Amino acid sequence: VFMGNQVAYPHLKSPLVERICMAIGTSVQGVDWDATDGELARFVFLVLCPSDRQGDYVRLAEHLFKTLRSSEFLRFLAQCRHAGDAWELLEEADQEQLS
Repeated sequence: VFMGNQVAYPHLKSPLVERICMAIGTSVQGVDWDATDGELARFVFLVLCPSDRQGDYVRLAEHLFKTLRSSEFLRFLAQCRHAGDAWELLEEADQEQLS
């Protein structure tokens, strides 16, 4: 799924997945994600979820979508040079939403 704002959100629910997992990918050049307007994805958030964790998946997706709509968050994400930096940024965004 291409969400706009240079964000792609591929996801999979499967009985073969034991726990919710997420991976983040970034591309300076952008990746063709078949967006109708030709926009390239610079940020890819891959989410894998067990089939029996639908409620947890929906809560994660809602939270992630809210975070990914923030142009400020995406600007900071683009500056991350290491995966650890991106995870730290997500944790900060999570804390801001919870407070």
